[in-house]
Amino acid sequence: MLKSFTVLVLGALALASCGHTNNLGSYKIKGTTASYRSLVESGAMKSSAQMTGDTAASALTNVAASIGSDAASRQTEQKIASAISSDSLARFFANGMRQSTRDYLQLRGVQDNGQYIVESVLQEFSVNSSSSGVNATVRGTSRIIERSTGKIVWEDQETNTVPLRSTPATGSTVSAALASAFNAAQLVDLSVPEIRTVLINSADEAGKQMAETLRSDVANLK
Repeated sequence: MLKSFTVLVLGALALASCGHTNNLGSYKIKGTTASYRSLVESGAMKSSAQMTGDTAASALTNVAASIGSDAASRQTEQKIASAISSDSLARFFANGMRQSTRDYLQLRGVQDNGQYIVESVLQEFSVNSSSSGVNATVRGTSRIIERSTGKIVWEDQETNTVPLRSTPATGSTVSAALASAFNAAQLVDLSVPEIRTVLINSADEAGKQMAETLRSDVANLK
């Protein structure tokens, strides 16, 4: 039966989480200068559509056949590519760190040769469907690096998932499979503005989560 249909962009899902590093107390960082960078994890646009298990329900077979997994995957990739550039999405993600380092560490932004480098890396953004609904996910890492030594002063990773459309849980294997197939069809029908809006919102929220973690760490400094 059809378990899931997923479109991955800049697939870096295999990377392990960087965890959280907080060495702010060891550096006299407040009031210094910083150069800001927003980057995208290297990688190409990828797609994945999997059909697993026995196809027991003829209705499900018909739905899956009508979607055409590969074709649906390509269509959604094209929509994501036309909705927003990865560089633009990376900048939305980086906004939270840019603002919070200025607010809580009083860093002064300079174009080149800042005493510190504030680097935000967009590692994954995806739009996917399953039996629970259609969602968009953004994952990224931000870190503060001391330029003179290359040492990491602070680092954190955040993942944010925004639901586009939800499907109530049914508790039935066949019903869940049908819901998954239905949501895969819904995914193909998403408009470019819908995809753009949800990805921007997800990137923005992930950046805000990162900013809140930094605020909390600064608040705990002696």
